[in-house]
Amino acid sequence: MPVDHAANIYWATVLAAPSPPTEGLTLTVPPAQSGDFPPVPFFATVSFPGNSEIQAGPDTTEPVTVTAIAGNTLTLVRAVSPAYRRAIRAGDQIKTTLVVRGPGI
Repeated sequence: MPVDHAANIYWATVLAAPSPPTEGLTLTVPPAQSGDFPPVPFFATVSFPGNSEIQAGPDTTEPVTVTAIAGNTLTLVRAVSPAYRRAIRAGDQIKTTLVVRGPGI
């Protein structure tokens, strides 16, 4: 049976970045996109527009956990992977993410 692997991938553009950008715990997305995300909590990746996870690195991508959605404001747990901490900016993209953890992670 064919499986549509893209059916559960959600993304939105960051309208208002966390403050401060490297430590803030909330961001906003367009109201029309905020209802597209799955129920919380879920893993997500924040990166600059057009970046793919193949190019993931501490300057381009930050994995987060989204713990709440109120209207179009998402609450985040940051430092999910301390090596991948970056300044989140307006215009970045937040996407749902699958996370594979190895021993000790």
